[in-house]
Amino acid sequence: MKIAINTVCMPELTWQEAFAACKTAGFSDIELLMVEGWSHVNLDTTPVGIVLEKAAKLGVRVVGVHAGGIDGTSQDGLAKTLRHIRRMMALATDLGSERVVFSGFGWPAELTDGRRSEILRLIAKGVSQIAEEAARRELKICLENHCRCQIETLEDYQVIFAHLAPDSPWIGATVDTGHFTASQVDPAAVVRGLGRRVLNVHVKDHVGTESKGLGYGNTDNAAVVRALREVGYDGYLTAELEVHDRQNALRYVREAYPYLERLIAQP
Repeated sequence: MKIAINTVCMPELTWQEAFAACKTAGFSDIELLMVEGWSHVNLDTTPVGIVLEKAAKLGVRVVGVHAGGIDGTSQDGLAKTLRHIRRMMALATDLGSERVVFSGFGWPAELTDGRRSEILRLIAKGVSQIAEEAARRELKICLENHCRCQIETLEDYQVIFAHLAPDSPWIGATVDTGHFTASQVDPAAVVRGLGRRVLNVHVKDHVGTESKGLGYGNTDNAAVVRALREVGYDGYLTAELEVHDRQNALRYVREAYPYLERLIAQP
């Protein structure tokens, strides 16, 4: 397995500062925060070539783009979010990245089992609309679970994937271990349930719904790594830290690389 970090860990920094902080902490591979309205790089003012030039000087590379969310609550919501995701797919290609990651928007306040299934089927429809482009670009489309959002459980993934090609190497899941903890779902069991559909992993550590520094929460990331080995996963473990004690955020970033190294080294 390989190690990366998401710049969501340090949203207070400029993207140049974030890249440098990642490198100082030992990371060479970076997933870039590009959520609509919450992006590290403003593409209207910063050419992609400038990002590549800075990354090369620092000795880092952008291996993934974190594109935000997909909205299955309506056709209009789906179309709007797909426009952003497609733009992020083009960005990922320009950056030489391997994946685009996005989660679901929040669940509506009134949610029946039938409505939940409708939303998940519409998400699957949206993903199917970008599947051919993903294959052409050789980009992994990684749907991420988030607590209280439209992709939250193993069963949610199963509904979505049931409506997609079963053998596509380009469409799968980003397993967020902390958000599964927040949703009271066993992330290791999800890994075993998804098998080869796991294309990326966001390693977080939670106590309930609160994100902690890696090693400070209750998420059993060691069990997740053992499950990943069982299903033959050889992709990235990507550190994500959205801690509330922001004054300690950069210390947690520095601690993240050795934490991930220990996870990979465990028997």
